[in-house]
Amino acid sequence: MASQNPGGSTNVSRELSRFFVRFALIEGAVFAAVILAMTFDVISMDAMVPILLVVALIGGAVLFWKIRSIQSARQRGQLRSGAPGQGRHPSSGEAAEVSYSDRSEIDSMGDPDPMAKFRDPNT
Repeated sequence: MASQNPGGSTNVSRELSRFFVRFALIEGAVFAAVILAMTFDVISMDAMVPILLVVALIGGAVLFWKIRSIQSARQRGQLRSGAPGQGRHPSSGEAAEVSYSDRSEIDSMGDPDPMAKFRDPNT
């Protein structure tokens, strides 16, 4: 079960997942219709290849447009990427601005323990 975070990336992820599922269902139905049309001799084998290529190109263009629009929205700041230092603090609701220059406990590489993100946080 996904919890809602302050940045709203869970809603964006859910919306994107729904888009991909709908897209796959529609694309699959179109491809199935083209193959059935070829099976029942509605279209010839020579016409099927260009039709399949056109359907694939249109599907690729739709996917490219959707991903590009999400990227441009994130660049404009409308969507939060969930990166550290962005969004609001979960408990106080204040802006979580992180400055890495004033953290003396971090070594010169930027992280006191590079393996910390792979360990169990509950131990």
